[in-house]
Amino acid sequence: MNNTTTSRAGTGATVARVILLMLVALFVLGAVAQFFLAGLAIFDTPTRWSDHETVGHIIGEVAYVGWIFAALGRAGSRVIVGSILLAILMGAQYAFVNAGTAWVQALHPLNGAVLFALSIWIAVATGRMLARNRSSAAPALAGQP
Repeated sequence: MNNTTTSRAGTGATVARVILLMLVALFVLGAVAQFFLAGLAIFDTPTRWSDHETVGHIIGEVAYVGWIFAALGRAGSRVIVGSILLAILMGAQYAFVNAGTAWVQALHPLNGAVLFALSIWIAVATGRMLARNRSSAAPALAGQP
């Protein structure tokens, strides 16, 4: 493999990591919105539940594709597994909320908190990975004309 191929693969992985970071940041913001919308539905008007549901569908799609960019970006086994877990736990949100038993439904907000924490961890890990890549590439670029 020559240097051109290696640098393209590195660039492709970096692009995938940047996309992963953007998707996970969107998920984090969506999760914050979810808590806010649930609070509005409880304390203001129940019509906000439809907004909560819509945002949930949007961030669900983000979770379902995020792992692909973690894998393409060779983000490391922990980030890849974390991204897959994010998608699985997002799917569990639907199972929890549609369960016929209140104690199972009560797992929905708890799982939401876990999703929020996991998404922050993935974002931080991916951001650190990108920062390391940037700092290690800087000396190599400095020597080029």
